[in-house]
Amino acid sequence: MIASELARELGIDVGVMSKRLSMYYEEAGEDSREKHLSESVVANLREVNRLLKNGEGLTTRKAILRVLGEFDEPVPPRSARALDARMAALEGRMDQLEAKVDRLLALVEGPLDGEAPQEAAPSS
Repeated sequence: MIASELARELGIDVGVMSKRLSMYYEEAGEDSREKHLSESVVANLREVNRLLKNGEGLTTRKAILRVLGEFDEPVPPRSARALDARMAALEGRMDQLEAKVDRLLALVEGPLDGEAPQEAAPSS
């Protein structure tokens, strides 16, 4: 199938199809010099057209990226704040754990490099 046939099938202008193809090949990292479209390109562009017509608020580039499996949905602000709070809590627990490990190592290793052990100060 050639691009103009696909454009006619999808009910879009040939110029629009040309732009979509250019964008598709750019995002897919494929060579765009072929006159006949491969079956996968035709199927993907049909899916892009379906996404754009369903009114999902996608731009052409985002629809192409979604079809290619490279589009990441944005994280909602509420979820991002919850993730930040969980990360901060984890970091706090890691700091506490690190401090405990350091104390344990100090007790186990004792004085290093032949240093004389420090005697506890006599209590009065």
